[in-house]
Amino acid sequence: FGVWAGIVLDTRPGENNDSVFSFTGNPNITTSPGPVGNNTPQSSQGLSSCSSSPSEAEHNCTTSPALEDSLSLMTGTPPRPSSSTPKHINSPSYLPRRLDYPVSPARSPSTELAKGRQRKIVTTPCRILDAPGLVDDFYLDLLDFGANNHLLVALLDKVYLWNAETFQITLLTTLQDSYVSSVKWMDSNVVAVGTACGQMFLLDAHQCRLLHTLEHHTDRVGCLSWNSSLHSLASGSRDSHVKLMDPRSGLVTQEYTHHTEEVCGLRWSPEGNCLSSGGNDNQLCIWSAAQSQRPLMQTRLNAAVKAMAWSPHQHGILACGGGAADRRIHFYNIVSGSPLSN
Repeated sequence: FGVWAGIVLDTRPGENNDSVFSFTGNPNITTSPGPVGNNTPQSSQGLSSCSSSPSEAEHNCTTSPALEDSLSLMTGTPPRPSSSTPKHINSPSYLPRRLDYPVSPARSPSTELAKGRQRKIVTTPCRILDAPGLVDDFYLDLLDFGANNHLLVALLDKVYLWNAETFQITLLTTLQDSYVSSVKWMDSNVVAVGTACGQMFLLDAHQCRLLHTLEHHTDRVGCLSWNSSLHSLASGSRDSHVKLMDPRSGLVTQEYTHHTEEVCGLRWSPEGNCLSSGGNDNQLCIWSAAQSQRPLMQTRLNAAVKAMAWSPHQHGILACGGGAADRRIHFYNIVSGSPLSN
């Protein structure tokens, strides 16, 4: 379950560090005193408010000189030798070969092959993004790195795109009377945005155009997960519901109501046939994409369940992490329904 971590977001305002991409200095962002929930920036442009119709939505997609100046790169630190620079995630030498990572049912040869390769884990960032306004809330999902090498970052009511190859930063959209609670790439061009008022927006990232407005939740949408094989977008909300939607029609195709508190974690399996959900009720549930309202497997941890990852090497192996009262990483075999270790 190795994860390549090459980006660090620096949320400390007012510091000028070497090699810093800064989100500071945008004159269009103004906030009023109060808690985050009521701290919605005022903007003359952006997506419609919760009470607005989809036809009233407006968007920003700008790389103006003022914005580029506010997102400047300050030099002063010499580049590291190429031997210590992380390989580009899309380079042919980095992409796993079929023999390296066989996606097959768990068996001894697959396990031995996966363990036989030792990778160097990068411990220092290659870039630091200064992101004041990144909401400090455990239940929100405000970052998503796409396969197109673009990073989505949500700062209060705004969504930014950062190109990891050209270092260009684009303001994708601005909300009105709400703040962004989750972002997720659906493919190389479409972005899903969840909001604190329960709305979801599907945006064309290239043209900065609104594709759909989805209004299926009654409270904030804190987690999203995309299934490309089924063309299904899963959303979890503070209304305790998990909903599967077809973005082409905008209709709900399945709904799970087993959780009793906020749903804060969602993850589709690599095969796309199972969905894992975690909630503030400390429950971990596994759902079949082809079945009913009853979960295939459910278990309870000692804290809220947010972090989840499916093994790319072995079929049906799920890792999940509990919150501060749990402090463990748990491994489950969903085929047998039994815990493996923690």
